[in-house]
Amino acid sequence: MFHRTVFPAPVRYSGMPLPRWWALEDGRTNFAAVRPDSTDLARLIFLEFALVYSNDWYQLPCDLPAGTLATVQGLTVTDVFGERLWISPAGTGPDVTWQDWSMFTLNTLGDTAEAPPPAGPAAVPGQPTGPAPGLLLPGSVPKVAEGPVLEEVALVRDETSNLVWGIEQTVTLATGEPRRGSEAAAERLAHLLRLNPPAQEPPAAAPVAYKVMNAIPENWIPFIPVHVPEQNRDIQLQRAALLSVLGGDRVVTPRTSLLREGLDQGDRYFVNEEEVPPTGTKLTLSYNRTRWTDGRVALWLSARRRTGRGEASSGLAFDFLKDTTTPPAPPPPGSR
Repeated sequence: MFHRTVFPAPVRYSGMPLPRWWALEDGRTNFAAVRPDSTDLARLIFLEFALVYSNDWYQLPCDLPAGTLATVQGLTVTDVFGERLWISPAGTGPDVTWQDWSMFTLNTLGDTAEAPPPAGPAAVPGQPTGPAPGLLLPGSVPKVAEGPVLEEVALVRDETSNLVWGIEQTVTLATGEPRRGSEAAAERLAHLLRLNPPAQEPPAAAPVAYKVMNAIPENWIPFIPVHVPEQNRDIQLQRAALLSVLGGDRVVTPRTSLLREGLDQGDRYFVNEEEVPPTGTKLTLSYNRTRWTDGRVALWLSARRRTGRGEASSGLAFDFLKDTTTPPAPPPPGSR
C-alpha cells in the first residue's frame, strides 16, 4: 500500500462545452452526429458525460508498475480552507445495489470482506462492503511483430437460408504453410474424386431434373440455431455438417482448429447468437514475437477477433429443378 499526493486537473477533450459565456467550443467535434440506439449504453454514457457532467470530472495522475492489480482504498480531498474530506471508491458504500455505479472495473459488488473503509459512514449490516474493485494493468510492450495469418475464419449470417456459416478463408496445410481455404477445399475434393470417381450418370430423359440440394463449397461450415438448454426463447448456434458431393455418409468437417474445437472428441460446439452480429465476425490465428523489458524473447500463438464485412449468401437451395439440356456450342471465330 502506498500514498500519493497530487493536484487534480480538469478533464479536457476536443469539443468540450465551455463553462463561460461568449466562448465558442471547438467545432471539429460534432456531438449531434452521434446517434446511439436505445440499447447502446456505452455511447449514451459517453454523451451524458460529454454534455452534462464534463466540467465535474478531474483526473489524478498515478503511475503504477506493469503487471499489477491496483485497488483504490480511498481519496482524501483537502480544500482551500484546509478541511479534509474522505471519499470512498464507487461501489463500496452502504448504498443499495441499484444505486451503485462504476466503470472500467473487473467486478461489481459481491465481495464479502468484513473490513470496513478506513473512514466514512458505518456500513449497513447485510450490505457487502469489501475492497474496491481493482484495475488490472497487464504488462505491455511498445511493439509486437505479428507473423502471417495461419488460420482465418469468417462467421457470417445468411438470412436466405437462416444459417450462420463459418467460412474457412485461410487454412494451414500439413506442411505448416497457410493456404486459401477455397483452393485447399477444391484441391482436396478433386483428389478424392480421382481416388473414388463417381458413377457415370445415365443420359437425361427429360429436359429438367429434380435435385434435392445443391452443392456448397467444402470450406463453408454451417451453424444451425438451437434452443439453449432449459430455455424456450433463447437461441444459440450449434456447429453442424453438410453431406459431401461424393455421396454416401461422408460429411464435410472443418480443417481449422478454430472450428474443430471438440470435434475429434465427439463434443458439440456452440456459439452464442449475439457473438455473430449482422456485420459478421472474423477470427484469425497467428504467431507473435516481442522482447520483454529485460531483453528476453517472447513467442506465442494468439487468436484475434475483428469485425466482419457484412452478410453473405451461400446459395443453398432445396427441392429445385435443374436444366439438363446441353447449350449449343458457340460458333467458331470468324464465322457468320
